Amino acid sequence: MTMLPRRTPRSAGVDANGIAGFLDEMSKSGIELHSCMIVRRGSVVFEHWWAPYDPQTPHLLYSLSKSFTAVAAGIAEAEGLLKLDDRLSDHLDETAHYGEATIADALRMSVGHLLDPVLDPTTDSGEMNDVALRAILRDYSPERKPGEVFTYDQLATFAVAKIIEARSGTSLLEYLRPRLLAPLGAAEAKWYGGEANPGLTGLYLCTESIAAFGQLLLQEGEWGGEQLVPRDWLRRATSTQMYNDSAHRFPPDMPVDRDSGLGYGYQFWIGDHGYHAGGAYGQFCLVLPGSDAVVAVTASTQAGQPVLDAVWEHLLPAFAADVPDDEVTAAADLRLAKRFADATVVPPVAGVFDLAACTAKATLGQLAVVTDALRGGTSSELWHGAAAHASEWTARAVEAIASAAADPVPLVDPICRDVSTLTFTRAARDASLPHTRFGGLGDIDMPELTAVRLSGNVLTLTLEEGLARLAVEPDRWQRGVLPGEIPIPFTTRGGWAGDGRFEVELRMIEGPHVGYLLLDPETEEFSFIWREPTLAGRGPAGYRA
Repeated sequence: MTMLPRRTPRSAGVDANGIAGFLDEMSKSGIELHSCMIVRRGSVVFEHWWAPYDPQTPHLLYSLSKSFTAVAAGIAEAEGLLKLDDRLSDHLDETAHYGEATIADALRMSVGHLLDPVLDPTTDSGEMNDVALRAILRDYSPERKPGEVFTYDQLATFAVAKIIEARSGTSLLEYLRPRLLAPLGAAEAKWYGGEANPGLTGLYLCTESIAAFGQLLLQEGEWGGEQLVPRDWLRRATSTQMYNDSAHRFPPDMPVDRDSGLGYGYQFWIGDHGYHAGGAYGQFCLVLPGSDAVVAVTASTQAGQPVLDAVWEHLLPAFAADVPDDEVTAAADLRLAKRFADATVVPPVAGVFDLAACTAKATLGQLAVVTDALRGGTSSELWHGAAAHASEWTARAVEAIASAAADPVPLVDPICRDVSTLTFTRAARDASLPHTRFGGLGDIDMPELTAVRLSGNVLTLTLEEGLARLAVEPDRWQRGVLPGEIPIPFTTRGGWAGDGRFEVELRMIEGPHVGYLLLDPETEEFSFIWREPTLAGRGPAGYRA
């Protein structure tokens, strides 16, 4: 694993109070951080993992993976494997109908697609694998000429990944390993897809490797005296290649978060203070050349803009501060270190399932608003109804979160009640909610879970892939694994609530997703819900993407 040098904040010219202010703002905003690493002048000045997350466990980066695909394209161009002005159709049969769209157009999200079926939850685009995505690429023609419209386009990145793999004769991961990942020390790197990586998502890295990638970018591609990424290419990649404000999107004039509309490079978001690579649910690698700083974050939040706002409000001034080397700043460094030494994510309490259900429903409503707008109001009746209730559901979620924080009630040890003779079966779902394609067979549920038993403090889950036995305790997280072709590590924590129901939090410890399981002995039924939907795949293995 990468090991960057360490320094105290004050020795690197950083005001520790600014770092504390940033972290306080995250907590105040309800943003669940899993890790944060701040690098200044080439050294780590702050690092923390909120238990049960840890430094050694790689984290799913989602679309932050795209920036690694872009860098692979830059290296491949330098090696003569391709040119950015090559047409996609010159390399991929599946893009024969993409006209003059080039690799550069794909990297800047402007091949001419108006919508991306990979992101459209009302379209069943199949599984997240090479065969399925190639089929979508073949069947989904651009509606506009290259460069006319910015569309966040999974297919475009996938096309670039397939070209690199075809030209190099190996997977994207194995292409990058000796050229980028090994020099950075990112030996833990893995990429969903095995011998054919999708490029658009699926890369796993530890937080320090994310930070090292940012530092490499800050150093214009140079690492340890070697130019790993061409300097001139990287300068182009991290400058605006396509306008991405609301006027350049489809449909035009849709609201866009401020830092999502300031310009787009080659799979990098361009901003006022630098640029960043970003992934769903709060995976960030921010590069701030003017501050000689990098910020790496893994998280579980649907609100990315508040993270960036807090960086601008608290960390930029901390980097610009005139920090004296005296006892006052030394004390601030010490307070920061002590304060976050034992910080963890908020543990589950009674009612956490209902709270997660409110949050998931709000997410579904917000997703429905976007989907309805993109489809010109032609969505199904259920999707249209969900869009109409989005504001109401969001308000209820905010109210539920505030209420839970004000009066938390601990869960009680599983062994205090014996339900070992019961087999819990699935409760009926809310028929008024639209099915999404996100998560398993297409829901905010885990459809492949068919039965649950609880004996003492051991849960036995019956899944399509087999049985999973997970230990559960109310006062600490326990490690376990869901079986399958690609086993998925989980941490669990839970117990009995005062209303007689059993509640369990299941954290996909290598990613941002948190699920909740509810057992009701009175009805002998269980319910499951993802607090935030998984974004790809069917069955537990698909959650890996």
